[in-house]
Amino acid sequence: YKTEITITSGSAEKVYDGTPLTDPTVEVSGLPEGFSCECRTFGSLTDAGTEENGITYQILNGSIDVTDKFTNIKLVKGTLTVTPAQLEVTTGSDEKEYDNTPLYKESASISGLVSGENAEVTATGTITDAGSTVNTYKIDWDTASPNNYTIVENLGTLTITPIKVTFALCCPEEPWDYCGEDFIPEWIDGKYSDDSEVEYGEFNYILDANENPIGSRFEFTMQYGEKLVLSVGAYKNAGTYTITPTANFETGNSANYDMEFVDNVLVIRQAKLTVTTGSSEKEYDGTALTNPESDIQCETEIGLEGITITTTGSQTEVGTSSNTYEIDWGSNNSQNYDIEEHLGTLTVTPVETVVWENYNSPCILEPDNEDPTEDEQDSEDEPGSEDDDSPGDEVPDDPAPEDTGGDNIPSESE
Repeated sequence: YKTEITITSGSAEKVYDGTPLTDPTVEVSGLPEGFSCECRTFGSLTDAGTEENGITYQILNGSIDVTDKFTNIKLVKGTLTVTPAQLEVTTGSDEKEYDNTPLYKESASISGLVSGENAEVTATGTITDAGSTVNTYKIDWDTASPNNYTIVENLGTLTITPIKVTFALCCPEEPWDYCGEDFIPEWIDGKYSDDSEVEYGEFNYILDANENPIGSRFEFTMQYGEKLVLSVGAYKNAGTYTITPTANFETGNSANYDMEFVDNVLVIRQAKLTVTTGSSEKEYDGTALTNPESDIQCETEIGLEGITITTTGSQTEVGTSSNTYEIDWGSNNSQNYDIEEHLGTLTVTPVETVVWENYNSPCILEPDNEDPTEDEQDSEDEPGSEDDDSPGDEVPDDPAPEDTGGDNIPSESE
């Protein structure tokens, strides 16, 4: 028979439970009337995975096996699927301050195993230096198979906190006056949180190529034998500095210590300069009035080497102005000085004038001209003088003299 017969086995799926998964379902289509088919499935799956649901069959005509008479039989095999069961693994958490020994937390558990199966979980996490890490684990599967399970992790944390240590730099409590010299810290004191002292080692200056000190170096032995070096630089110019040393652990791990620096604020105060310039006054003469006198003083011990002052004030027109100045700082830093000014004044006064009047117009004489004397006035007005052209006491018929611009001075008779 060439009739197409289709035999289909069923499919099934479940979560792993330690028992076999089967599906006996079989469907047959296309079988001619009068024939029967005895079918069964033989697929079986216990562990997680996938497998075909195999089929065996026999076509009967009554009780006679006629399977070989059918040449067009199509088998469609179903699928058996077992998915992994879920396990939950839990590990514990713990915390301590650094003590140079490892931190463990052995607490660990496993749940979700199929009945009758055994597995053991062991916490394996460890940490020695300050920080945090996951408390890992390992599983001894014993009678269980890892392929049959997926794991949900609920893992603890192992934490080591650093040791707190405070270093005091002993900076001056009062502002330090700028003096042109470097300030280099020469003492650092260290204490732990329980007020015990950090073991002090050596102090040395840090020198430049010419063996001049440019900083300082402090050596300490920490609580568990680590070698710590703190280095600081030199501070010279005026300003406010928060000094934070550079920390270098020659042995050990810096993460194991939480270092705080106190008494580390340094204030270098500006040196006070007093600048004084001279004063001058004159009457207006069309030229500039200046005064080169100046003085500069410093209240602190620092010298004034390289600092020069020059007055720049100038006043030409009538009025008053300050006798200003300029400072040549040389190699000095002007930011290191606070200047108090006592400036002189330059004053130009107006020219003084004298007004004389005659019959016709005022006469303005410069103050340097001498006033005419009484004898000079009398001689000029006396009749018969050498300069008088009229004889005796005659009164000239000529009219009054013309205005000569204020050079005539009236006589007493007039």
